[in-house]
Amino acid sequence: MPSVTGAHHMALTVTDAERSAAWYSELLGMQLLMSGDEDTVRFRVLVHPESGWVLGVREYTEGSGDRFDELRTGLDHFAFGVPSRGRRRRRRDHLPAP
Repeated sequence: MPSVTGAHHMALTVTDAERSAAWYSELLGMQLLMSGDEDTVRFRVLVHPESGWVLGVREYTEGSGDRFDELRTGLDHFAFGVPSRGRRRRRRDHLPAP
């Protein structure tokens, strides 16, 4: 069985791809890698310049518009690794509203 050495990317379904990409860029210092606006989906792909980790946000035109609900089957949460708890607390205390 191959070893897992880390995570390459994550894709999230969002209600506004442009706004979500801007929020994650500001929060995590990510840069736009690619984007697309098609008939059924708008997407933005961001990359973290230091780690190479990739995050995609996808807005489907036929989406339900539902808000996130951790009690519904699907993604519960994801967490980012940071060098120290102190840095994590400082980051948390300065999180911009989504």
